[in-house]
Amino acid sequence: MTRIRRSALHSTAYVYFESVARLGSVRKAAAELFVAPSAVSHQIRLLEDELGAPLFNRLPRGFRLSSAGETLLHHVRRGVSEIERAREFIRNLSGMRSGAASVATVEGVAVGPLAEVLEGFWARWPNVRVGVTTGSSAQAFDAVDSGAADLGLAYATPESPRARLLAQAELRVGAILRADHPLADRAGLSVRQLVDAGLPLLLADRSVGVRAMLESTLGRDALRLLPRLETNSLMMMTQLALKGVGVAVKTRIGVERELAAGALAFVPLRDLRGKSQRLRLFCREGTSLPPASQALAADLAAKLAGLHGQ
Repeated sequence: MTRIRRSALHSTAYVYFESVARLGSVRKAAAELFVAPSAVSHQIRLLEDELGAPLFNRLPRGFRLSSAGETLLHHVRRGVSEIERAREFIRNLSGMRSGAASVATVEGVAVGPLAEVLEGFWARWPNVRVGVTTGSSAQAFDAVDSGAADLGLAYATPESPRARLLAQAELRVGAILRADHPLADRAGLSVRQLVDAGLPLLLADRSVGVRAMLESTLGRDALRLLPRLETNSLMMMTQLALKGVGVAVKTRIGVERELAAGALAFVPLRDLRGKSQRLRLFCREGTSLPPASQALAADLAAKLAGLHGQ
C-alpha cells in the first residue's frame, strides 16, 4: 500500500488511519508519523465514533482492518488519489515543468514496450517522475480501480473490472524458441509438433491469460501432462528458451530485444489461430488524468497501435 503523505490537503485522521492499516500497529504508525501513540489512538476513536463502527479488529499481535475499515480505506485512497491529481493540475497551471505519473503493469510489458516508451518520453519531459509497479494483470486493474495507479497496461480477461479504455492491441501467441532450432523458420507450428520434436513446453500458470487460451483449446487435463515448467514469470520463460531447454508459449512482448538480435524466433501457434491476447491501456472510470499521465498515455497509445496484430 502506498503511504499517504501528511499535507494540509489531507485529513489528519485519515493519515493516521491509513498508517495503522498499512503497518498493523498503532505504535509503528506513531513512530512513522513522529507523534505519540495516544494521538494516533485518539484519531482512530474519533473516526469510529463518527462512523458508528469499529475500523479494526484488535488482535494480540496487532490491528487488522474490519469490514468497515476495509471499506473506508478503499474510499480514503480514492479520495487521496483525486487530491493528488488536483495538486498536479494546479502545479502545471502555475507553469511548473515537472509532474508525476504512475503505471501498473505486468512484467513483460514493463521491460518491453513500457521501457521503450519511457526512453522517448523522458527525452521530452526529463523532470517528470514515473512510478511503475508490476504484478499480475488482475493486480494492475485493481491498482487503477483503487487509485493506486493513474494508468494500467495489462492483459484483459473476462473477469477484469470495468475501466476506461484508452487504447488496446491484439497480440498473437506463438512459440518462442532458439533461432538456430530447425523449427524456427516455420510459418506456423502446433503444440503437438513441438512435443514431437522433443521441445519441452515452458508455460505460464493460470494467473496468466495465455494459459486459459491454451486450456480452452487443448483441454486442461491434456495440457497438465505436457509442460516442463509452469510459472507466472514470463521473463523466466524467455531466459530458459534462450538456453535451449524448452519452448516458451507467449506473445512477443518482453522478448523484442532477443528477437531483433536473432537469438530467438517467434512462430505463431496454429492451435490458437484466430485467438489473441488483448493488451489494454486504461484508467479509472469517471476520473481525469493528471497532465503528466495524459502525456504518457498518449505515447503508450501510439506504441500499442504499432503493436496491434503482431
